[in-house]
Amino acid sequence: MNPKPYGNAILNPSNGEIHFPRARRIMGTREALSEVNMSAANLQTRPDFELELVEQWRAHSLERAGYDSESAAVLAASHEIDLHLAVKLAESGCPINLALQILL
Repeated sequence: MNPKPYGNAILNPSNGEIHFPRARRIMGTREALSEVNMSAANLQTRPDFELELVEQWRAHSLERAGYDSESAAVLAASHEIDLHLAVKLAESGCPINLALQILL
């Protein structure tokens, strides 16, 4: 499968990796991408896709801090929840059930 541009990011559908053109490395290759050569049609914004990426990143961060996957998914989808506070609570030893009560 070929890489697909989404807004400022490039998605490789075969492995799910996401890279930004300015990094000059795309999908693990050393091919440089010239942003000037990309047409505006190739840079369509996909708000739903970008939102999904943010929520996945938030959930992964919360799981790394100690939240179970279900709790992490709920917190990740709740954009009014301060991610840094949620991580700090878990990492400082606050029981997950209590952290959820504080945050929700």
